[in-house]
Amino acid sequence: MSQIPRITDLVPKSATSLTLLFFGGVAIVAGLEALYYYAPQWANLTTDGHIRAFDLDDEGSLSVWFSSTTLFVSALVATLVYLVRRQQPDDYHGRYRVW
Repeated sequence: MSQIPRITDLVPKSATSLTLLFFGGVAIVAGLEALYYYAPQWANLTTDGHIRAFDLDDEGSLSVWFSSTTLFVSALVATLVYLVRRQQPDDYHGRYRVW
């Protein structure tokens, strides 16, 4: 019989996983910036002369998708913090070393 994972099992605790998450986010932002920088050069290859997916200012672009996904993940993390903290609202001694 498998054990049901606890909520705190979903939180990355090792420095390696936190570092990888941070640098993964930095790499995505750098990739979006590089696509925006090179978009005018590649726009000559399209029929309308514009690549809307790489434009950081346009609606429906990759940057808007990334920012909305980041906002959704932050809402999930806030919910996770709430679910962990509601178990022991008077825990002022810091027994939850996850945070």
